[in-house]
Amino acid sequence: MFRFLALAGVVMLAAAPPGSAGPWPRAEGAGFFSASYTARPQRAGQAHELSVYGEYGLTARLTAGADLHWQDGDTEHVLIFARYPLPQVQGLRSAVQLAGGGYRGSGRSGGMARLTLTAGRGLRTRYGPGWWSVDAAAEWRKGRPGPVWKLDATLGLSPDWKLKPLLQVETSKLEGQDTVWSLLPGVRISAGSNRSVVASAEYRSAARRTLGIRIGVWQEF
Repeated sequence: MFRFLALAGVVMLAAAPPGSAGPWPRAEGAGFFSASYTARPQRAGQAHELSVYGEYGLTARLTAGADLHWQDGDTEHVLIFARYPLPQVQGLRSAVQLAGGGYRGSGRSGGMARLTLTAGRGLRTRYGPGWWSVDAAAEWRKGRPGPVWKLDATLGLSPDWKLKPLLQVETSKLEGQDTVWSLLPGVRISAGSNRSVVASAEYRSAARRTLGIRIGVWQEF
């Protein structure tokens, strides 16, 4: 599994997003909103997840926003964050993001904090422009031992096609537990007015391996 993650990282490092979050600062007064719904089969039925994310450029360099997540009515969190860019190195963009808020899940609730280092860059391919980004995060939840480590990566292409390819890899690791990872190949479809619809299949390895779907919308304003 770690060999797979290493390979995925190499793929991502081989590749400016149209609107997705990452190290790119929002222009002052500009914003971005996304919402996604994930469904995956379980032995006891079907699991559901809903994520809502928004960010707004307070200044040319400071971006603020909110991250909300809900899973089957048992696990949820609400985070408010601020992101600030780091010096650009040979075209590589990077930023640091600090978030704070609260969570509820597994009979527990309390404060929550997340520190994220994100990096990415635009790229040119024979199929048209694209981008890649990688987010490395440490997440602390009151009442839980140790941080949750997360490593997510996105590779997107923006050719003159109606269906624009998108690949995402999501991983998380809690001390004393196995790494949970998801592979999400999908497409982005322009819906006009700075809006895109994203549809992905999900292959997830957790306590058991599952196949699911994720549908989302991206909106710039």
